[in-house]
Formats: sequence, C-alpha cells, structure tokens
Amino acid sequence: MKTLLALFSILLIYGCDTQSFGTVRGKVLVDQNPTAGFEVRFYSVEDGSMAIGSSNIDGTYLIARARGDLNIPVGEYKVVIIPSGDIEGIPMPTVRISPEFLEASTSPLIKTIKNGENNIDLEVTTSS
Repeated sequence: MKTLLALFSILLIYGCDTQSFGTVRGKVLVDQNPTAGFEVRFYSVEDGSMAIGSSNIDGTYLIARARGDLNIPVGEYKVVIIPSGDIEGIPMPTVRISPEFLEASTSPLIKTIKNGENNIDLEVTTSS
C-alpha cells in the first residue's frame, strides 16, 4: 500500500499527462506537382478537432490549431483539401481536384501524426 501511495504521489508531483504532440508540414501535390492555393484541414478521427493550413507558392503547407498553435495532438487524422481564393498573394487554383478530397466523409486521405516533426506530403489527383 505504501508503494502505491508513493507512486500516486510521484504522478501528482510530475503530472500524468500522456498527451503527445507533433508539428506537421508537407506539400500539396496535385498529380505529383506541388500546387499552391489549397486549404488543408486535418480532422482528428478521435474527437473531430481540426488543424488547418494552406499551400504556398511552392505547394508547402504548415498546419496549426487555434491561435496559431503548431502543436498538434498525435493520432489519426482525416485530411481534406479545398481550393481557396483567400490565401494572401496566391490566386485561386485553376486545377480541379477529384471531389472526394473536398469532404471529410469521402476523403481517402488518412494520415497519422506522430510525436515530434512530421513531414506529410498530400497527393491528390485531378477530377476526370
């Protein structure tokens, strides 16, 4: 019993938060070509929370949660890619991606965020 109380005391002192976080960056590749002007949304499979980013002129993106927090909880995420005209200095993409990538319910993109830095390229195809 004393051992159990000692272990409990240690957990209280040092905390027992098991949540791990990672940062996520990568490229949006449309038919294998880096492409700008897309909003990238990662939806947690576990709780539905969202992290968001946008692809820059060279197709790179960096996702963040509310208030620019780059620490994303580890786990599986459903990924949605949406063309956007609201990215500063980048025109609306003229390429049309397959509609399945536009909604979380239909997107085949499921990515795992691990503890630490994650480089996750997102490959999508154009609509036929």
